[in-house]
Amino acid sequence: MTFDEFHMDFGCGALALSDTMIAPGGSLRPPRRSHHSTNGVKGDDMPHAKPEDLPADGGGRWPAANGGFCSVQWGDMEVGFTETEPIDCTKLYQGGGLPGGVCPCPHYGFIFEGSIKAVYPNTDWPEEIATAGEVCFFPAGHVLIYPEPEKALELNPAFALQQCMDAMQRAADKFDGSTLLDRSISRDAAT
Repeated sequence: MTFDEFHMDFGCGALALSDTMIAPGGSLRPPRRSHHSTNGVKGDDMPHAKPEDLPADGGGRWPAANGGFCSVQWGDMEVGFTETEPIDCTKLYQGGGLPGGVCPCPHYGFIFEGSIKAVYPNTDWPEEIATAGEVCFFPAGHVLIYPEPEKALELNPAFALQQCMDAMQRAADKFDGSTLLDRSISRDAAT
């Protein structure tokens, strides 16, 4: 397929080509990428991994996750695998200084086990609950609540997720060095 055929078929132009290259003769092909993560992908290979093999705590960027959030940045997306005990993230978002106490990151994902509840404070949006076996999307402006143990694959815009996770790490650092889960539970018990 040539660039012109691609543009006519999909109407996307250069925007759709941001992750492709035009090979000799005008055909499209995926780019060869250098991968900088620690998930075992080397050289010019396209990144891939089993969810449970992603680097723990975002490759060490968010140690307070204590292994419950394994993730890596591929391009401008953060691919993550969560394995979380029951937790309400409200106080973590607030304690980390997120504007309005809500997550700035849209999350796309698949729930393997358990469920995730999203509430949208100060809006008229209804709460949502995604359960095992479902694909989900939670737009920015939510608070996540994990009512039971869960396992999920997440695809997130990297910059927005970095803001959220950095805030949660700041909230964790304000306390005594326990994990995010420990801090959230102990704060909930104190209120």
